[in-house]
Amino acid sequence: MKGVRVRWFLFAGMMLFASPASALTIVSGNITTDTTWTGDVYEITNDISVNSGATLTIHAGTIVKFDVGKRLSINNGATLNAEGTEDSPIYFTSIKDDSIGGDTNGDGDGTFPRYLDQWGINAYGTVSLAHVVLRYGFPELSVSQGTTTVSHSVLTSTFTDIQQSGGTLFYRTAISTQGCSMSLICRMDQK
Repeated sequence: MKGVRVRWFLFAGMMLFASPASALTIVSGNITTDTTWTGDVYEITNDISVNSGATLTIHAGTIVKFDVGKRLSINNGATLNAEGTEDSPIYFTSIKDDSIGGDTNGDGDGTFPRYLDQWGINAYGTVSLAHVVLRYGFPELSVSQGTTTVSHSVLTSTFTDIQQSGGTLFYRTAISTQGCSMSLICRMDQK
């Protein structure tokens, strides 16, 4: 199922024009082979897994929106490489977040994102997040096994950003929260 999102261009606080942008890609099944997501908006509509032996690579500028309560699990033996840049971060957010990628759920002002949307990433394998923005999840990142590295990233939840019950979690540079209180339930080792 494909859709179109609209990117609004602002200048000095005034909207000048709108132009069509990347397509919406619906993701509802498990990832069983190496897969790359590039610069579009992806909507996760079911709980999905990256299976052992597969790698999900997400390129800079990509926006991943989760339906309420849905999770992306990186299984033992699987890999998630989400490597944005300072100028073009990767966003992981709620389907209700219209501020990035537009009104993907098509309800106008009918809903707004909040941490109770409870989307998230479960890390059982290898996860590398660089220059990503994670917001409105609960917890946004849950580390249970494997090795997870987070660098140059922004976590903007209003509750629990990262939860660690096992595995290894490394962070480089500062992980910051914007406009919220961060409740880390984990031990973070500087790499």
